[in-house]
Amino acid sequence: LESSITTKDQSNMNGLANHNNNDNNEEAKKIEETESLDKMSELRMSSNNTFDIKASPRRRSIQQALNKLAALQQGEEFITAALMGPTTASTTMRINRRIEQSYLQDIESTVDREKSFSLGDILENVSSGMEVIVDDDFSLCFKRPRRRAWNWNAYLLLLWSIGVVIRYCILLPVRIIGMALAVLCTLLQFWCWGKLFAHDARKKLRYELWSIHFCIRMILASWSAVIEYKGVIASKKANQIYVANHTTMVDWLVVGQNTPFCVVGQLHPTKPFVYYMQSVFLKALDCIWFNRQEQKDRAQAMQRIKDHIQEKERPRLLIFPEGTCVNNEYCIQFKKGAFGLGAEICPVAIKYNKSFADGYWISRDRSFPMHLFDIMTSWALVAEVYYLEPQRQQAHETDIEFTNRV
Repeated sequence: LESSITTKDQSNMNGLANHNNNDNNEEAKKIEETESLDKMSELRMSSNNTFDIKASPRRRSIQQALNKLAALQQGEEFITAALMGPTTASTTMRINRRIEQSYLQDIESTVDREKSFSLGDILENVSSGMEVIVDDDFSLCFKRPRRRAWNWNAYLLLLWSIGVVIRYCILLPVRIIGMALAVLCTLLQFWCWGKLFAHDARKKLRYELWSIHFCIRMILASWSAVIEYKGVIASKKANQIYVANHTTMVDWLVVGQNTPFCVVGQLHPTKPFVYYMQSVFLKALDCIWFNRQEQKDRAQAMQRIKDHIQEKERPRLLIFPEGTCVNNEYCIQFKKGAFGLGAEICPVAIKYNKSFADGYWISRDRSFPMHLFDIMTSWALVAEVYYLEPQRQQAHETDIEFTNRV
């Protein structure tokens, strides 16, 4: 009996031991499976550098992942799943956002504020670039240069006041009277020549040209004009055109003091005084007027120019090929119309001395009468006229190339 009991106890103990062994084996398998799941895959990098990352528990916090990432080199790419294992899309987005914030904070902490770039650093260069665009070469040709008033200070205030009284109360009335007398005297002479030479048109024309030349000299003398002519004017002949830079309508008077010139210009029928001077007073010069808005008038003007230069007896033809008034500091591109006629081109350069009077006329800012008022209230009109060497178009030159050379 005792032996049988002992045998049963041993068998029970063996069965219990075997059961315990089986449980232990199952637990060991579960531990191995857990450890295999907790193995963290190798971190993928964009560069060739590799890093040995030790295995860590799977259920780590986000802050632990950030701390782990902070130990890596900056600028490397990472894969969230390599750190956290499989996750949902929203979780991955939150983790990536946290990682990016931590990454930016680490970069900002290492940046030198004095050497860092900001948007305000380029504002000075942008401003300089815009100034260059606004103040380009072409727009500078039409700006009136600003000059510091040398005579406006406390020491010269008394003398400046005396000068204002002299210019506006003495010189201006005298110049207006002198200009009016010159025009009236010329009109009277025209009437006399018409009566005396009614049957001799050529002699009448010659005396009318003399009267216009005399009137120009009287007007410039009343303005206290001091004009210096440099160079030798080309001898008068057929097929010849004079070209000059254009600063003001007074240019024609400045050049015409030496010899009368026929001019080509815009007709102003809406301005009574200017239109009267163009159509009646300057009729003897046989000037060529046209309307720039009418293409037909432009073609007729070109034909009249060709006819005018064919006759040597007619006055010299003067053209301002710039087509507009320039500030006498620059010279813009000439229009090629007069340079394609096969005529001899005689360049004339006009330079004003701005210390006494600024001859630049900006028609959009001041009317021509007010421009004359500015000239007549100045101390004097000082200018230099340069007669340059005549030029002819060469065989291999186009009209534009000839224009640019002149």
